[in-house]
Amino acid sequence: FEANLGSGSFGVAFLLENESVVKFTTDTTEIVAASTIQGKDFMNVAKIYKVFATAKKFLNFSRRKVSLGVIFQEYVPNGLTDQNAYMLSITTNMVKDKNKIHSITPNASKLVKASYELEDLLVSLGRTEGPVFSHVANGIGELRDAGVIYADVHGGNVRLSDEGIPKIIDIGYSITAEGKQDPIRINRPRRNR
Repeated sequence: FEANLGSGSFGVAFLLENESVVKFTTDTTEIVAASTIQGKDFMNVAKIYKVFATAKKFLNFSRRKVSLGVIFQEYVPNGLTDQNAYMLSITTNMVKDKNKIHSITPNASKLVKASYELEDLLVSLGRTEGPVFSHVANGIGELRDAGVIYADVHGGNVRLSDEGIPKIIDIGYSITAEGKQDPIRINRPRRNR
């Protein structure tokens, strides 16, 4: 490993010598979402090269299996400005609060609704505050078109390529259309008039 890029609630990421990232995660939603978009090219989402996953009973006293995922993905080197990172976090938290999304495993219909609301707000911000927000909104749409519903955009989950293109780099806290016992409705929810 060339560098430790950081850790979060469910895992840790390292920069590899070949300028890619390896993430070790126990976040099942991220493992499934990464598997869903593996190998696909997006303008505003970091490319997932390969995903390996296993479910094992790691501790003798544990009754449940714990998933461990290893995700190899594109390295996106540059952080956002403090102002843009702050505005992304505030916007996402506002949408999550409005939709009462506070658990680690979100309600599918609430997350779908929040994803669309967040995308709409970011498009509006893009018109007044700069193209970073429009690009992030596009990334949310790209993920949804690929079957991943995502609404956890904040400054730490978005980075800029060397060309200045914003990319979503962490897709934890998401749900997928495939593999769910209860199919989720991905099309835009009806608006209350």
